[in-house]
Amino acid sequence: MLRHADRPQTFPSKVLALASRDIRASKDETAVWCLAGTGWRAVLKEHRKKTLGKLVGPFNTPKTAQVNDLFKNLIGISKLSLQWHWKGMTSQQACASRKVAK
Repeated sequence: MLRHADRPQTFPSKVLALASRDIRASKDETAVWCLAGTGWRAVLKEHRKKTLGKLVGPFNTPKTAQVNDLFKNLIGISKLSLQWHWKGMTSQQACASRKVAK
């Protein structure tokens, strides 16, 4: 999304709010100016980097909660795991088949 977005409003408000936490918490009163022009891209890239850095353990076998949090925090899709289903398998069964928490 970030590669193709031409404005920050492409992202949900929740994602923008999470990405802007460091700026809002900054004691530097001029920190807001990092958003000028295309600076919002750098702020969202840093948010992505921090979010991915918080993943615990290898992500090659992710848990449902990790995937749900990742998609919610980076692109605003809540409970992605509700869409995990295929023929003969509900989303609840798909999540439970890996013995992971929702």
